[in-house]
This record gives sequence, C-alpha cells and structure tokens, in this order.
Amino acid sequence: MASVMQKVAGQARRTFRLSSLDQGFKENLRGLMSTLEDLSVSDLNLKPRNTGNTVPHSSHNGGAPVTYMHIWEDEYFTMGIFLLKHGCRIPLHDHPGMHGLIRILYGNLRVRCYDKVDSSNTKVRGGILRSRHTQNLIPGKFATEQILNSESGVFQLGSNERNYHDIVAVDGPAAFLDILGPPYDPDGGRDCTYYRELEGVSLEDKEKTPAATPVVESTDSDVRWLQPIPQPRDFWCDYEEYPGPKVGAEW
Repeated sequence: MASVMQKVAGQARRTFRLSSLDQGFKENLRGLMSTLEDLSVSDLNLKPRNTGNTVPHSSHNGGAPVTYMHIWEDEYFTMGIFLLKHGCRIPLHDHPGMHGLIRILYGNLRVRCYDKVDSSNTKVRGGILRSRHTQNLIPGKFATEQILNSESGVFQLGSNERNYHDIVAVDGPAAFLDILGPPYDPDGGRDCTYYRELEGVSLEDKEKTPAATPVVESTDSDVRWLQPIPQPRDFWCDYEEYPGPKVGAEW
C-alpha cells in the first residue's frame, strides 16, 4: 500500500506536469491540496524539535538557522522539509514562474506575501521612497500577513499571487513541507532572488525630500517597492537526511 508521502508525490507529478493554463491543472491542484491536508508529522517520521524553546537563535552556538531535508526532485516538481529555529527566517524571495504549497507540520510561522505587479501599468512619479537607488526596483502589491500552524491547512503561493514572500518561525521552532512546481532552474530563468522592501515616506514629508534625491511613487497604496539584494548573511541552511518513507518513481 502506498504511503501518504507517495500519494502526495504522485499527485504533485500529475499536477505540475501540466501547464497552469492546461485543462485539468486547477482540478489536480485542488486534489494535491486535499491530499496534503491529511498529512501529519507521523507520516514523515518527524518528531517536533524543542517546541517550547523561545531562546533567540545565535549562529555562534546554534548552527544554521534553517535545516533542509530533501525528499524528491524531478523536472516537474521538488519537495522537501524546512525546519526553522525560533525567530529565524527565510528572507523575502521569489518563485519566478512557479507555484508553491506550504503545509505546516508543527509550530507557528508568520508568512508575509506580495503579489507580482505589471510594472508597465504602475505609474512612477516623484514622491515616496527614501532611496538614491531607484534602478531595478520591483513593484509588489502587499497581499497578506498571517500566522499559520498545523491547523491552518495548505498555504498556496501562485506564480503571480503571493509570489514574493518571507517566512519566520514565531513562539518557538517550526517546520513545514514545501512543494514547488516546477523546480528552480537558473538556466531556465527560474533563479531565486532575494529582496528588501524599501522604506517609504509619508506624503506630508514629500516636500522635505531633497530635490536631488531620486524618488518613486506608486499610485496604489498597497504597492511596495522591492529591491533585489544578495542572499542575506544571516540566512543559510544545513542539511539532514529525510527520515520518512521513501518516495520513488511509482506513479
């Protein structure tokens, strides 16, 4: 009898071998999310770690802030488990042209997301950013900020909706199963980029901005300006072997 994880992998493959524009994609995606709803830590032989520990993590004595357990990857999707120590984060980043599904296994995660915005329809004019570096800015529309746990169901990240996001473990360590379809592929134009949100100024302070300072403003109050940055120094992963049932090409 196939394990729950094998059923998840099989449904993920059926889903992501289709284009999001193909007939049947949405139905298969709903089926995948439904299968993930039934998943628990026991299905992965994973034991919650130090769930009551709210001592801030230190890289000097606590190792990597995030641990990754690889489960499966092929041309259609990748699947693995992220384990975050208390207060640690996966910084603001994107999934270009990809869909993501997050299933919280234990703990609490704060997830903050932005939608992709068509920059050709975003008016840029004098006014709101405190920055001299306005080149290569990416407009992102604030979508949501939520606290998620194992009772929250499956959290979906679309190829446009919620595509820019960061994830923080709050009130103790946390872990989640992560599925991406298709996988990252730098040669195929699907590389991971990290961002920071640029700090704005109020319209009342607009007149105080020095004339020589380049500034940009969106006409939509929910649009934030994101600046690509190198991978933050306080974020890196170590790796552990996945302890759960084997997933194989038994579709």
